[in-house]
Amino acid sequence: MSELTKVISARVPIDVANMFDAIAKEKGVTKSSILVDALTQAPNTSVNASMLAKGGKVAVIPKLATTPFPDELKGLLSIGGGLGTGLIVYNVLEAFLPDDGRWTDEKRNAISTLGATAAGLLGFLTIDSFVNKK
Repeated sequence: MSELTKVISARVPIDVANMFDAIAKEKGVTKSSILVDALTQAPNTSVNASMLAKGGKVAVIPKLATTPFPDELKGLLSIGGGLGTGLIVYNVLEAFLPDDGRWTDEKRNAISTLGATAAGLLGFLTIDSFVNKK
């Protein structure tokens, strides 16, 4: 197997699998080439008009890259990323700040909280800038 390819598998109903096999056989191409064509050609699909005329039920999937990302999901992704970053920084600081008597638990907790807040805010802003790029 080529190092430039990867196997993708999906569980589909038997009638979809049979339709997929029939399309590949009729066109005389591999199922891999049909998938690559379907995912890389917008808005064209690998299914031609003659197959639709025969009464075949085919779902036309738009190119994935042109599908808009919902604003609500962008916000949740940014918030989740910021929270995750903050939690990781908090736990790392709590675990690795020295506990040798020079620092009280209150100081260690304050430093961990401050670091987590700063890292979480930075993580939120960074992820938000990436998902809202035009």
